[in-house]
Amino acid sequence: MLPSLTVAFIAGLLVGSQIPYFPLSASFLLLLVALGTFVLERLNRFSVRQATWLYGALLVGVVYWAVAVNLAAHDPMGEHSSDAAIEVTGRIVAPVQQAPDQTGHDHQVGRSNRCIGSVQTCSADLAHT
Repeated sequence: MLPSLTVAFIAGLLVGSQIPYFPLSASFLLLLVALGTFVLERLNRFSVRQATWLYGALLVGVVYWAVAVNLAAHDPMGEHSSDAAIEVTGRIVAPVQQAPDQTGHDHQVGRSNRCIGSVQTCSADLAHT
């Protein structure tokens, strides 16, 4: 019984990892598994106790994945809003390349430039300087 419980728990982890991406499909799969265990129990392939333990192990795997992911540390860089102004100070050491082996404008850029805005806006502003 222990190997089948382990397989059910690992299957629960796999289903739980897919819930953020495919919530309806994962929920439908869990419903189908519940109906399948009910049918197999009715056909006397499993006892009620075995079916309950196997489905419970599957659900514990799903819940364990959800709790483990939500308690994990989140990346602080992902929490910054893209609308926030970012100040970038630096020195351009090479001309802007539009494509490999092609340079952008032939303008000279000073040794130090300041730009306030997103990184894309800064590189576009600095390229036209």
